[in-house]
Amino acid sequence: MTPPPAVSAPVPPLCPATGLPAVRCIQVVSSSLLSLMYRVSFGVRVDRQLASAGRLRLWESPCGLAFFDPMIAGDKTFYDDLFGRLGEEGPWQAARVERSDYARVAAEIKPGEIVLDVGCGAAGFARWVPQARYVGLERSIEARKVDADVRQETIAEHAATHPGEYDAVCAFHVIEHLAEPAPFVADMVRCVRPGALGCASNRWKRCRRASISA
Repeated sequence: MTPPPAVSAPVPPLCPATGLPAVRCIQVVSSSLLSLMYRVSFGVRVDRQLASAGRLRLWESPCGLAFFDPMIAGDKTFYDDLFGRLGEEGPWQAARVERSDYARVAAEIKPGEIVLDVGCGAAGFARWVPQARYVGLERSIEARKVDADVRQETIAEHAATHPGEYDAVCAFHVIEHLAEPAPFVADMVRCVRPGALGCASNRWKRCRRASISA
């Protein structure tokens, strides 16, 4: 009896942030299942974005970043549709959200500093840094509901007009949603002065912080 052909293990993709090979595959999921979950949970259709993906693998990078392969980023239409369906009791409510990554970064912010929060959503982090001047970036039209200085710009657009302006820049649960994080991070760095604080967190690992020297 002829044995079945051996199934080769997938080649670990390169981490989009560091360029190093992923250390392990966390999970494999079909695009059809993801589409069903979005439709049932949020009433949002993502077929047009996931139809060609087939099966997606969630990988862990040596730096702790979790990322999908292939990497498919949601566009503005997707986020407007998603956030618009969450309602007033969703993330747009004014109540302070208790999060460990917010607490860790807020502890680093000094009075009077200028903080940039990229992909800020409902600007929940603004309530953690009353001692600072807060600016958030969020492209969703729902950001107009937020009682904070939130601007409907991309980080690339903002970096072009506000280079070297901030004392700290952060991105909470944003990196893992990007198809190409490297240009995103480069634009974050463009926005801050030398020696500024840079922080990013994702849903799989603790918040990462760094001092930006240039």
